Amino acid sequence: MRSLFLVFVFLMGSWAKAQTGDTLQIARQDTTLTAFSGRGLVSPRFIIQPNRVVYQKDAATSLVLTANPKTFRLSTKDYTRRFGLDDQGVYFDGQFVPVDTTGFQVIGERRDPEYKAPTKYYWKTRDHLFLDTQEITDIDVASFKMLYSSADRYTLDKNQVFYLGKKLPNVAPASVIYLNEARISDGKIIYEMGEPLRYKGETITYVNNYLGKTKSVVLNLQTLQPIPAMDAASLQSLSKSYAMDHKNIYYGLTKINIPHTARKNIKIWETGNYHWIKVGTKIYLGGLLCEFSLDAASFGTIPHSDYYYDKKGIYYRKWDEELQKVIQCKIPFHYSISVNDKTVALAYASRFLAYSNQVYDILENKVYTNVAPNQLALVKNGTQHIAPINGKLYPCKIYDYKLVEAMGAIYWGDHITQADATTFRMGYPYCSDKTHTYVYNRNHGLQVVENVPQLVYEKYQPYATDNEYVYLNNTRTIKKEGVVLHAIYEGYRPGCGLDKHPSSDFYLFENKEGFWCIQVSQTVTYNFIGKTLPVRTSDKP
Repeated sequence: MRSLFLVFVFLMGSWAKAQTGDTLQIARQDTTLTAFSGRGLVSPRFIIQPNRVVYQKDAATSLVLTANPKTFRLSTKDYTRRFGLDDQGVYFDGQFVPVDTTGFQVIGERRDPEYKAPTKYYWKTRDHLFLDTQEITDIDVASFKMLYSSADRYTLDKNQVFYLGKKLPNVAPASVIYLNEARISDGKIIYEMGEPLRYKGETITYVNNYLGKTKSVVLNLQTLQPIPAMDAASLQSLSKSYAMDHKNIYYGLTKINIPHTARKNIKIWETGNYHWIKVGTKIYLGGLLCEFSLDAASFGTIPHSDYYYDKKGIYYRKWDEELQKVIQCKIPFHYSISVNDKTVALAYASRFLAYSNQVYDILENKVYTNVAPNQLALVKNGTQHIAPINGKLYPCKIYDYKLVEAMGAIYWGDHITQADATTFRMGYPYCSDKTHTYVYNRNHGLQVVENVPQLVYEKYQPYATDNEYVYLNNTRTIKKEGVVLHAIYEGYRPGCGLDKHPSSDFYLFENKEGFWCIQVSQTVTYNFIGKTLPVRTSDKP
């Protein structure tokens, strides 16, 4: 159910949303609508019909696929909307690839650096790796990934590193440091567009993410200009951001005013958005002495976050609009035991911070005390969705920000609703269970709507039906009998944030009566086209 809901929400991205109301709306007729209303096909987009699958490839191209509509499905592992799957294989951008679909996922994109060629897509199943429809061999499929983001030029598996598909010899995957989309380093040599980076014929070696050097000169990696004040012979890396030569310590390109005699006890933390360095008894943030009083001996940071701590508590920084400056905030735990990396854990998608037998809800800025061991373990485990309900934490299934299924019931925040958890179905704007139809609003929760019949959200379709009619958004439109969605056309799209004209789309339907054009915008309108579709003038011979 959850995966179908995610796909349904995903498909609704091109919808023009109408105002959600608690009364049934009925579409009105607009005789200006034609079979060819709209500027072009909404694309990429799959339309599943009773006897076939249609793929809207681009604004002017609609393809009928050989896919089996009974087994055809979309995947939550596809962020491109270009892939469909059935019992025979994968359909990429309208092209069929016969392959076992077990383990299917889209990995990322290969973009032409000069944008002269179309973007290609890496995807894989359990045993095969592809670039578009071409299989890539001599690769470890299980470990293959993009280096840093879904659009990286660099890829790797457990044995090899590649630039736009070309193998980089002598580069160990475990040693790779990402610098930018064109550059990486193996900790020694810097590579740009897959080749060793040079300055006046000399190979540039890696110092950190800001600095490189040859035998005689230190270079600013952003500009490749020399930095005469830094000594190449003695310059060494302290971290990805800090470096030191025989005279100074540097944060990026900036010299930090640290006495030479204080450099024996150095420790660095680079986590989240902040870089910290402890030198002796002083704490520096970036290249400046920290403006807040912190105990250097017990200082530490919580991995993968901006939170930090000392023996007195756990802290975060934020901008205070009234004071017009950054302030330090202390999380209001009851501090009874030492704060360290063994007593503090950031858990469950970074929403909760666990300390001792307490849990801090970062989203709600709330502390839960005396948390039971089983609930604490649930938070720290990090693999289960969790919802705070009436002061306790429970495993749950999440439908929306405050709407969850937990303990066999549907909750909105702390309030149990009357919805039946077993038959509850999430939809927009209407939800339903075996007894009622509901309208959902984040601020007001689930509300029963008495005059709306039971709606069924068709699999992967942008509409719902009851026993008689088709519904788009909260509006009843045409009769259901024999209904087929043939195409979706793009209507108006706002040009900028100041453009208040509502967006729209046009849906070409057929039912037992004939063909219809339905426009979805702030309101929903329709027009009957006829028993047959007219021929577009430009399509006539």
